[in-house]
Amino acid sequence: MLLVSVVATGAFCQAFQHFRAGVGEVAQLRALLAAESGLEHTLAGWDPSWSVDPIGQPVLREALRVGLAADTVRSIRLAPAQWLVAVGGYSGVGSSHARYRIAALVALDSLGRPVLAKRGLTPLW
Repeated sequence: MLLVSVVATGAFCQAFQHFRAGVGEVAQLRALLAAESGLEHTLAGWDPSWSVDPIGQPVLREALRVGLAADTVRSIRLAPAQWLVAVGGYSGVGSSHARYRIAALVALDSLGRPVLAKRGLTPLW
């Protein structure tokens, strides 16, 4: 009887750990989705009036909600036709909290459209 209860307790603990890991993975995927969609939304909605932003000064563009996750978009004008766009996505609360930050170097082509020159992804948890 003791052996059965030990095995049952072990199985319960193992199942609980798998559940917690799954919740964390869902939060990480939501955070990544929020950051990716924030970057895509910013590039798709690029405003030519941003060309008057002062060089070197960070500007908070917007904060978006994507389902159960959210993101913030900041841009820094580096040169007359180059920007650094940083997008931070987050999801979840408490122990299932996850964040991702995507940074992209954006250059303008001859028609003033944004072109993704370089990008990087960093999970933060």
